[in-house]
Amino acid sequence: MSLSAVNTKSALLVAMAVAALHGCGGTSTKKDTDPGGGNVPSLEDCITAVGAEAQTRAAAADPMLGAQYYDDMFDKIFVTTGPAETHPLWSAGINNAKSGGETWRCKNCHGWDYQGADGAYGDPTSGNYTGIEGVFGHVDENRNNPANIYCVIAAGNNSAGADHSQLDELVAAGATQAEAEQAMWDITAFLIQKAVDTTTYIAPNGGIYNGDATNGQTLFADAGCNAARCHAADGSVNADDIGLGGIATENPWEFLHKTRFGDTHDPNMPAFETDLVTPLTIQDILDIATYSQASLVGGGQIIQPDGGGGGGGGGGGGGGSGATGVVLGGLLYDNHFEEVGKTTAVNNPLWAAQTTNARTGIDTWRCKECHGWDYKGRDGVYGDTTNSHYTGFSGIYGTRFTSTAELFNYLKFGVRMNINGTSTLVHAFGTNAAGVPLIPGSPALNDTQLQALAEFVLNGLVDTDVYILNTRGQKAAVGNPETGMALYNNTATTGGECIACHGADGKLIDFDDGNPALAPNEFLGTLAVDNPWETLHKIRFGQPNSDMPSTVGKGLSDQAAGDILRYTQDLPTL
Repeated sequence: MSLSAVNTKSALLVAMAVAALHGCGGTSTKKDTDPGGGNVPSLEDCITAVGAEAQTRAAAADPMLGAQYYDDMFDKIFVTTGPAETHPLWSAGINNAKSGGETWRCKNCHGWDYQGADGAYGDPTSGNYTGIEGVFGHVDENRNNPANIYCVIAAGNNSAGADHSQLDELVAAGATQAEAEQAMWDITAFLIQKAVDTTTYIAPNGGIYNGDATNGQTLFADAGCNAARCHAADGSVNADDIGLGGIATENPWEFLHKTRFGDTHDPNMPAFETDLVTPLTIQDILDIATYSQASLVGGGQIIQPDGGGGGGGGGGGGGGSGATGVVLGGLLYDNHFEEVGKTTAVNNPLWAAQTTNARTGIDTWRCKECHGWDYKGRDGVYGDTTNSHYTGFSGIYGTRFTSTAELFNYLKFGVRMNINGTSTLVHAFGTNAAGVPLIPGSPALNDTQLQALAEFVLNGLVDTDVYILNTRGQKAAVGNPETGMALYNNTATTGGECIACHGADGKLIDFDDGNPALAPNEFLGTLAVDNPWETLHKIRFGQPNSDMPSTVGKGLSDQAAGDILRYTQDLPTL
């Protein structure tokens, strides 16, 4: 098993996706084939041709194999160093001395972190610098459009007209047309299914967020990494000339990629994500990397993440409501500023990516303002372009995140995206080690609050269509009103306790101005009829920074919350 060092071979250019998708020039003329005779259509023709089968082909492809192709496709397929000629994109103003087969490796343009010029390869003084952008952001935008990703790899041109196609070179090296196309689909599957936003795990300086060296030491031994035939107990074997600790210290992004997917240049190294008896998670692998930084040859100390680190923001308490766990997360989703007792006049930087929602300040930071009370964003109630809440942002129901640790890092440290031509940090709700918000004006949530928000997103969402009929603008709750009435009027811990605050007719609290005697009014019945999605959310989780009971906190079922909602729609609206 070996993890190659920082400056191992160079570039297959998998996602000049940007250049191809945004600046391909629109030509539909077939391109001449290169010596191998590969049939390489234009980008436009390719997308048209594969569109109908793209979803099926991408789903059937092998993402683990695609990950090794991303490392070094020619070596993996043909056990060669790749084409003798330098990739045509490499000569387009790239100040990088690599040539020949090195220039055909994806990772040498887009990096082990998939961020290209915005990531670890973004230092112009580095021997790995090309200035080419990364793949992650563009893949993230096209996860539901695999034809766009496949065709950029297989046939795309960049804005300067340089050929990005890999098909003809694979055929020239001896692959059949079908084999070459399958390799492109395998890379597509890797990018869609397995490429992650590494900025949520690893800081720009190589520090690992929330790394656990003690757990890493245990996993290092359990996975057999300490065996003499692998890396040995001190990490000195099969680790180039710098030791495993050196690789984890100098290039933790490469460490993560190769440990997840195996080493293209060493067939004996397993893919820890699939080949072990007990497959490891990304966080497990990063714990091993943390241990390697601290204790193995080439390491010596754990790199403390800049921009925050695993302890940035600290543990701290929950919020003003006193709620914890998923209930606290639901309150923070509603309005984290209100729940934690803070305020801001600064707009969320993400707000500049849309022009339809005119709200400012705190409202621009509220999760619900982007993703909706139904959690479906543009695919739900807020998808109506005439709605003042419309932003065009996606929802979180059915999120791609699979673990609270992964989502925690995303919520804490955010991600960079291109907004109006500027690389902008967004979605970072945490702080650095000094407690300073990573984004000025953000709610600066502590780790307890961020963990709760992650738990809510992964474990607290419901499909609101089960409880609310949203056809032809009906907004009709579909629960049982009799059961709902009994729960509404039940002041015991087994009930909703609603009557105690809202009164029998739901008119004791006026959400409009707090004065039921002063019109206009917005009573509980008014809100339930007008916005049953908001009402259901608040029935389940309560009102931020208040003592409003939560059905989730009480252990009542989601159906019970739906029944209460149905009953409240029968209450007076005036």
